[in-house]
Amino acid sequence: LASKPGSVLKAGSTGIFGYTNGRGPASSGGDDLALLNNGQWNIGQASGPGWSAWGSDSSARFGSNDSTAPYLHLSKGASGHADLWYPHPTNAGYAALALRDRYIWLGSNDSSGNVVSRLYGDAESTELTAGSRNLYLRGKDIFLSASRDVSINPDGGIYMPILPNDSGATEIGRINGRLHSVFSSRKYKLLEESIESTVESFEDKILSVDAKTWIDRTRADRIAEYQTAIATGNEPVEDIADIGGLERIPGVIAEDFDEAGLEVFVRYDDNGEPQSVAYDRIGPALIPIIRRLRDRVDALETKLGETA
Repeated sequence: LASKPGSVLKAGSTGIFGYTNGRGPASSGGDDLALLNNGQWNIGQASGPGWSAWGSDSSARFGSNDSTAPYLHLSKGASGHADLWYPHPTNAGYAALALRDRYIWLGSNDSSGNVVSRLYGDAESTELTAGSRNLYLRGKDIFLSASRDVSINPDGGIYMPILPNDSGATEIGRINGRLHSVFSSRKYKLLEESIESTVESFEDKILSVDAKTWIDRTRADRIAEYQTAIATGNEPVEDIADIGGLERIPGVIAEDFDEAGLEVFVRYDDNGEPQSVAYDRIGPALIPIIRRLRDRVDALETKLGETA
């Protein structure tokens, strides 16, 4: 029944077995062929270094018997899994795919054990890593590094706690949620007009608006939610240190600018309600008012000098 001289294929009470009389893989630890009545089977070495395919009613493995060469390992049951392993041919690095009941892992490590690239996902999070660069999806949050250098929260907030300093950097603005660079060159503008020809009675309107102070409502609500969670024994959604305090904030009110007829400085929401004030636009718009004040002071000083 055997195809090579010296090989044996025989049937026994527990199954069918094949041997190579010490030659080939069997010399290092097992049958070349075993088909057992209990559902187990093996083709190649049953153990030791080498190549084989073996299985039972709960698991199967194809390829290398150890981690020095590629293999595929499958198992079922409560601890079932599927593993595909590929070791680097000349060092300790490897690439692997691991599928479990609760997570998936796909990635590679170098010879020192450092992550080259990795994709990990479970019910709580998904992580994508490339060297020292990371993208984390955890719960309702998105982080672009392990230290949360950039994060996007479910409330639409984008957090960048650390920004590099550059006094020559271009300002960033936002329109309908999209970020834009803010340029001031004439080549980006059409139909230039002075602010006073665009807004009737500009000086009277801008000076009719009162500067005010207030406590931020959103921050107060977040603090209240945090304190309620603590009081009820629940886990707070965010750290109190990330919220800030209830100090009074100086500025102006968008509705006041809108009511004063200064719509050019107001940003509106999708329903047409005043949303925010373009603070950065107010300062340059005051130039003609300040110029007139300077001219009046100069004229008064000249007049006083003539009468002195």
